[in-house]
Amino acid sequence: MAAVEAPPDAAAPGGPRLALEFVLDPAAAPRLSRHPAIAGARGGRTRGAAESLIWLDSADGALAAEGLALEQPRRGPRRLLRTMPDGAAPWLPGTPPEPVADVPEDDPMVPLAAFDGRRSLIPLAGAVQAVLLAGKLRAVADERPVARLLLEGAPEAVLAVAQRLAEDLPLLPPRAA
Repeated sequence: MAAVEAPPDAAAPGGPRLALEFVLDPAAAPRLSRHPAIAGARGGRTRGAAESLIWLDSADGALAAEGLALEQPRRGPRRLLRTMPDGAAPWLPGTPPEPVADVPEDDPMVPLAAFDGRRSLIPLAGAVQAVLLAGKLRAVADERPVARLLLEGAPEAVLAVAQRLAEDLPLLPPRAA
């Protein structure tokens, strides 16, 4: 699914930071803010907004063959994302997709899938930002509910929140970005 980025202020100031992305049961997404690992660690107000994304590729699937996806939000510029590691790098489960510098603008692209839903930013104590993306993923022949959770911040704090959430929620790394 989508690349979900936390704002730069979510990072641990001056220290290393870790970003982990999880697939979350869509039925559990509305209750996430009440989970003890989230409710007990609130660091500010939750901010939410509607989110619409479309993923594009060339008709021959050239981007996907290279482990890339072109993401077009309703507003803002397109982003070329590395969704699978290049041949030299190992796959690290839970790693969010990485933006790639150059975006093909002139090549004709076709839509492959779309997402409509809500993006919620939940600041947590310990320099952690939780970003919940929940809604519907649509392709040509099917539609299904989806939810992704991104935790980003100081490595120890991110791992502690992920561990507490995983005690009660079925969190899994995504099979693809």
